[in-house]
Amino acid sequence: MANILPQHIKKKTHKEYHFRLAILITTLISSLLIFNIFLLAPSYVVSLVEEQNKIEQIKNIKEYNATKAVDSREEAILKTKNTLHVLSNREGVVDMHGILEEIVGAASSAGAIDIVGISYDTLELKKEIQKRVIISGVADTRNDLLLFTQHLEASSRFVGTELPVSNLRAQEDVEFSLLVFIDDK
Repeated sequence: MANILPQHIKKKTHKEYHFRLAILITTLISSLLIFNIFLLAPSYVVSLVEEQNKIEQIKNIKEYNATKAVDSREEAILKTKNTLHVLSNREGVVDMHGILEEIVGAASSAGAIDIVGISYDTLELKKEIQKRVIISGVADTRNDLLLFTQHLEASSRFVGTELPVSNLRAQEDVEFSLLVFIDDK
């Protein structure tokens, strides 16, 4: 192939090529940074809104506490506990591993119990938070289900159970939804 371009034009073309390549790389990096900023913007807005909500919650709690006179130390401690609960967004730590072991152990010792689902829930009753586990499943017989309930009631982790009477209609293949209250101590 014949090379008919003069040397200075080749050098100039080579420089222009490298310059255009540098512009392309800079443009791509800049575009990537701008795209990432747009991706981070919603997270930033959400964090600002959450911060404003927390500030507003603190303000509301302070206003509430200012309007109500504190009669005893116990009430002050309870108010502080409620304030911390609102701000922390988490409830007391529950040893779910131990609870699940207890449930599975009771199911295996009770007979043929097939557990379909286990869910954790809290319920506020009389200014006290009650932690509970809802167990759904199928028992081969009604007696297996009653034995399973007795094993759970005998456990030190639980303070009581609620088994609706409608779960005991069938003699075999009994579908159930059992409510077990967790001992907080």
